[in-house]
Amino acid sequence: MDELLEQYRILDVTASTSWDQLKQAYKDLVLVWHPDRFCGHPRLQRKAEEKLKLINLAYQKLSESHRLAQRSAPSNQGADPSQPHGGQDRRSPPRSARPGRRHSRPQQAPPRSPSSCPSAGGAISFAQAEFVIQTFPFLPLQSDLSDRRHYKSGPFWIESVPERKFLKIMNLCDSINGFHPILLWIPCKTSGIFLGHEAEQLIGLLPSP
Repeated sequence: MDELLEQYRILDVTASTSWDQLKQAYKDLVLVWHPDRFCGHPRLQRKAEEKLKLINLAYQKLSESHRLAQRSAPSNQGADPSQPHGGQDRRSPPRSARPGRRHSRPQQAPPRSPSSCPSAGGAISFAQAEFVIQTFPFLPLQSDLSDRRHYKSGPFWIESVPERKFLKIMNLCDSINGFHPILLWIPCKTSGIFLGHEAEQLIGLLPSP
């Protein structure tokens, strides 16, 4: 139990925090400590990577504890209301019933390299695109072109052509009401184009149409 309390402390939550609130706290911390925010500051970037590793590990351990508690609970009705992770959160459906979301695995800190930071031309890097797709709940949009798939979430728009191993992501900033932390390291009106293996990896993170 002491180990779990330490994981709660790392995520700045308590054992009484609901599962949805815990997930949101995790996402907020990832945005705050993502190494891409510290481009040009190697010392701070290394500190951010170490901090993000602890955050990821804490979330992973609490996720495993949550899943085990769900399996051991005979039913939602029999869950102890004093244990928020002891049964399914009744305010939301099971994860398997949520279409278009693939955010169960922790966000991994990308390796330090020039490609992890915005280029001189303001292009979105692969690490940034991967982080955005894992963080935002992208939903497929209808398209008249059978070989192209379009997705939208928050300020981001994605076009992909799986058969050609092509993906384009743009930060349009047309659906943000006020400031969003993501703009600290992905400015408005920036984009990124990915081909081959990188495109395949990113397309694999998107929900099926």
